[in-house]
Amino acid sequence: MTSSQPGNTYTFGTLSIGAQTLTIAGGSNVSSGTAGVTFGAVTASAVSPTFTVINPVNGGTTLLTLASITPIAGETITFNGNATPR
Repeated sequence: MTSSQPGNTYTFGTLSIGAQTLTIAGGSNVSSGTAGVTFGAVTASAVSPTFTVINPVNGGTTLLTLASITPIAGETITFNGNATPR
């Protein structure tokens, strides 16, 4: 987008994440609606992945949707940011 518009949503298949941070953020051109990303089954392949979800500064919301999460034993999954993970 090159001008202020409502957010878009995108759907992807499976996600495998290790000890990384996945950041989902609505861009500077999002002014309303929902900027979102959906993943199917999520497999955490290392301890302590982090999911950060950040709302756009010009309005609207950001949404991260995870269909299911399969963790490894003893794992801590962290969610942070100012938006809504599901």
